[in-house]
Amino acid sequence: MRKILMKAGISSVILSVVVATVLATMFDGEAAALGAIFGGTLAGTSFIGLIYVVTGLVAEQTQTREKLSMLTVMLVKLGLVGFGFWYGLIKLQLSPSGTALGIGGSILGLTLGLNKATSSPEAKEVMEREEARILAELEKDEKRG
Repeated sequence: MRKILMKAGISSVILSVVVATVLATMFDGEAAALGAIFGGTLAGTSFIGLIYVVTGLVAEQTQTREKLSMLTVMLVKLGLVGFGFWYGLIKLQLSPSGTALGIGGSILGLTLGLNKATSSPEAKEVMEREEARILAELEKDEKRG
């Protein structure tokens, strides 16, 4: 499932950041366009990283030690993203409106892309297999308990 979500997420974020950049350029000029590129790219990268970590956390084959490592990566990522936005807005003086437009575009693009990905026949097949595996585990646990 990770492969399906990552592919859809990356392509939709790229498209949405391009659209947000064009809109920012039209409405507020080059400074806003730079903010949109920055905000959209940083937010999009953060969201794609979140998809990677969460799909790793719920994967059947992931061991407890790996899950702890992924949670640590997620917390570090959160701090780096916060620092990145602070640095871009305060130190680089990027346009707040452009940055917000980029973040919003990234969120919208990711939401639409993931919605489309989870509706695909390939994703439905993966989800059905996973549901069957979980039901089998539950039945096995009920027989033991």
